[in-house]
Amino acid sequence: MFKSVIIDDFRVYRYDQIIHYDLGMIMITEHACIKKSYYQTIIDDNQQGHPIEKLGNMYIEEMQQQLPELSSIRFAQGEIYYMYHDYEAAIFKWQQPLDEAFLPWAQKNIADAHMEMGLLEDAEGFITASRPHLLC
Repeated sequence: MFKSVIIDDFRVYRYDQIIHYDLGMIMITEHACIKKSYYQTIIDDNQQGHPIEKLGNMYIEEMQQQLPELSSIRFAQGEIYYMYHDYEAAIFKWQQPLDEAFLPWAQKNIADAHMEMGLLEDAEGFITASRPHLLC
């Protein structure tokens, strides 16, 4: 079953329990955000190198644009740092200015990082802030 609704000026598609947020140029899947694997959807598999290197190259390339859009790259970098247990670096990336669609996921991920560091009260505050915006 395929459904589409508009929430806060962006279109949300739901297909077989996978939710896609269509922001024109950016497509975010709920599954990728939950699994912290969004980075896999934006890096070039044919390019050699570690995901951090690939995302760094993407960042430099995007900065050459007149109006760079860095949200997806920063969000993805946070996922990689989280995966390698560098929670402070991940939190830093997720606290940078992000597109509105990434904000609730960034808050949730920041809460996850605080939990991994044993900062449960901080984690609770971030997850409470993100809950009303997440569809899951």
